Amino acid sequence: MGIPPKLALFLYFCKDCYNPFSLSTITLMQLKYLSFLLLMTFLPAAHLFSQKESDYGTYANAAGNYMNLYRGAAPMKYKFLHLGTFYAYSETFEKGEVKYNGRIYSDVWMNLNSHMDELYVKIPYSGREVVLNKSLVEYFTMGKRKFVNRGGAYFELLFDGKSKLYKRIRKVYSEKIASSVNPLTGSRLEKSFEHQESYILNKDGGEFRILRKSSLLSLYPEKRGEINRKLREEKISAQSEKSLVFARILQIAESN
Repeated sequence: MGIPPKLALFLYFCKDCYNPFSLSTITLMQLKYLSFLLLMTFLPAAHLFSQKESDYGTYANAAGNYMNLYRGAAPMKYKFLHLGTFYAYSETFEKGEVKYNGRIYSDVWMNLNSHMDELYVKIPYSGREVVLNKSLVEYFTMGKRKFVNRGGAYFELLFDGKSKLYKRIRKVYSEKIASSVNPLTGSRLEKSFEHQESYILNKDGGEFRILRKSSLLSLYPEKRGEINRKLREEKISAQSEKSLVFARILQIAESN
């Protein structure tokens, strides 16, 4: 590696600077040029600090009252090809509302990593993503869905009446050896995220794990006939999406 041009010039003009018998040989023109080189050496650093301060000012002005929300750590990167997604529903961030550290923030772009159970927020003017401190999140919405923090875990709130129905989504990482090479990964080793769901009902001070339609109907014996009749009329069967079936059962059970 060669010597940088500025340093070479500096050394050339300073070759006699440390010789006390040669100081008289440095001319006024050389001293002026040395001063110019030193000035050019330190100016870029000063400009860099000035630029950083300017960038921070731009960031602060753009973030406004949302600065505390945007101070989270960067999310973990999945640096491998995989099947499925680690997000709850989609890799697309959705706009919603979040109550964070006692304050409500609106029009926030968010997504839920259900593998790590982490809420990501996207900063609109930079595209950078941060992870919110879960202990400070009370609830958030993504599109039409609402999620709450229950005991340090994120649950989707499916029904909010006399009873409350919660859905927990988990994306479980798994690996397996396939019989053939996967065209997406180029390998027989398949890395994927498996979608798992669980449902919790809070009713009359008790908590019940709902596994299927029948386990929910058993909690409303006096309404069972009416619920089944209305579900048939609306063509909602046990094969329909569980979230839809369970929420509709509770709507009927708690009506009147």
